[in-house]
Formats: sequence, C-alpha cells, structure tokens
Amino acid sequence: MEKMKITHNEDYTTLTLQSDLIADWTGIDSVTLKASINCGSTVYTDTILQADVDNTGLFTIDLNALFNNTDLLDGVYSFTIEVNKSDVITKDYACLFVDKLTKCKVAECVKNSRNVELQLDYYILSRASGCECQCDDMCIIYNRLNNELTCC
Repeated sequence: MEKMKITHNEDYTTLTLQSDLIADWTGIDSVTLKASINCGSTVYTDTILQADVDNTGLFTIDLNALFNNTDLLDGVYSFTIEVNKSDVITKDYACLFVDKLTKCKVAECVKNSRNVELQLDYYILSRASGCECQCDDMCIIYNRLNNELTCC
C-alpha cells in the first residue's frame, strides 16, 4: 500500500486526500473511497470521480456523501482508496485523528490527576496522523486515552 496525504481545516469540515495513484487517470476504471471510524466494523463508501480530482491526485472528501454528516466527532478516521485498473485493485491509505474536544478533556484531566500516561497518549495521537503507522495502532491509543478520560 501507498501512503496518502491528508489535510484538514481547523474545524474538520473540509478534508482533502492526495494520492499518487490517481494523479493520472489513464486506464482507471473506478476509484472507491472507504472509511471507518475508530477502526469499527462499519465501512462507509463513496465513489470518487475523475472530475473531482486534480492532476496531482488531490480531492476534497464529500463528508455528507461519505458519512451522511458534515460534523465529524473526535476519533480516529481511517481512509482507503481502491483504484481499479482492469480488475487489478491498488490501495492507498491515510489516518486522521479528529481532535475538537479531546484536547480540552485531556487538559482538564491532567490538571486534576497529573496522569503522565494520558499526556503521552494524547501527544502520540496528535502527531501520528501523518506517520506511516497503522490506523489500528492509533485506534488502540485513542481507545486507551478515552478509557482514561472517563476515569477522570
């Protein structure tokens, strides 16, 4: 698998993905975007059209079409594109930690408990979106962080 680049605006209402696999559409039959939240079993799908992608492989995710919602909740979002060329499927992936409220919950909990492990887990998550790490690893850390936050 390749590694897509993912970017977002401050409130996570606009997410963009960029993949070298779709920079040139020669021979591409279809492109499917798949996503999951917190490594759950529900898989959300959307079809990516050539008209939606620029010549560098950059496109904006239609959050409403993919998740039936434009307000993403905090969590780890896994994205995979599947490029079909003559029945050969090539995949590219990216992970994103959506952090609207978690940072505030962590600050409050750390202030009250001085939980150093909580600080480390949050730091890792806040930096890991652009890494080569697997989304599953980020989900494990996010779930552990959430469990600790409920204890606060």
